[in-house]
Amino acid sequence: MTPNARREGRTAAIELALFLPVLILLLFVALSLTEYVADRRHLSYVTEQAARFAAGARQDARSPRAPAARPTPDAVAAYVAEISDLPVVEVTVTPDPTLLYPGAEVTVAVAAHHDLGPLADIADALAGVIGREQDLSGEGVELHSTVTKLKE
Repeated sequence: MTPNARREGRTAAIELALFLPVLILLLFVALSLTEYVADRRHLSYVTEQAARFAAGARQDARSPRAPAARPTPDAVAAYVAEISDLPVVEVTVTPDPTLLYPGAEVTVAVAAHHDLGPLADIADALAGVIGREQDLSGEGVELHSTVTKLKE
């Protein structure tokens, strides 16, 4: 092997050693963002179905049960817990659907917890480098979704 070929081999190894951590970081970010977007979409779907349930509308074919004639806010919260894959933090139904007449609006707001996973640790480390103190690893973020439907 010529000295020039050895030098090129060492240069390639150094470039790989410098670029590989960046590539792995980008992979973690892409995976975490994909999971975040999927959780946002799922929360929107759950909130939409809960609003339909509270309004007494026909449910999606994938829905596990039909609504009661006039579901209570507690029944709507139980329905959300039943169909959601996310840890639900809060379900708010305003006004009380048992008091509504057809044509009135009912609003359902759902808040759920999203764990940032390894991305939180990376964000905390980067924040520490630039001098900002934060701790996302234990708490994650809270996602919110609100839907308003007409009572049927």
